Amino acid sequence: MTTNTVQTTYPVDAAQRRAARVVGFLYLFLMAVGVFAQLYVPARVIVPGDPVETAEVTTGLWLLIRGVR
Repeated sequence: MTTNTVQTTYPVDAAQRRAARVVGFLYLFLMAVGVFAQLYVPARVIVPGDPVETAEVTTGLWLLIRGVR
């Protein structure tokens, strides 16, 4: 037995469209920040083969290491 169903579409209003664009922009922005954090920051903080120099660099970047609270 087959039943006929009618799909109802609801129009998207301007506020929903604007919210979707803002969220999409924030998503792309956070992706860019994540790539920066994964690629650029460790290369500037970690000194290969010299743990003492790495420790000295990290003491100057205490806010980056601890995080913003």
